[in-house]
Amino acid sequence: QAFNQSPTSNSTVIQPERLQQTVEPVRYSINLPPCDTEIFHGDVLQWRSFRDLFAAIYGNNPRLSPVEKLFHLHQKTRGKAKAIVSKAPPTNDGFALAW
Repeated sequence: QAFNQSPTSNSTVIQPERLQQTVEPVRYSINLPPCDTEIFHGDVLQWRSFRDLFAAIYGNNPRLSPVEKLFHLHQKTRGKAKAIVSKAPPTNDGFALAW
């Protein structure tokens, strides 16, 4: 008997104004090699490149505290640049002074 019911007897009417469409963005997963900066020795011609890359990887990273950023800045400098960075105290305020 259930097979003899008309298609409209148990059907639901959907009103277009009540429809909501959810579109999920397509996310592509690409495995990239780790990105890191070169060591900066203080060459003024290399500064902009180093500055932009360091800022992108470390300086603008909200998960790193300023003192952690200073640690990475110490690790990525040598020579004249290291001498300047080393004058900053190893504190949260030190990164702003060194940068």
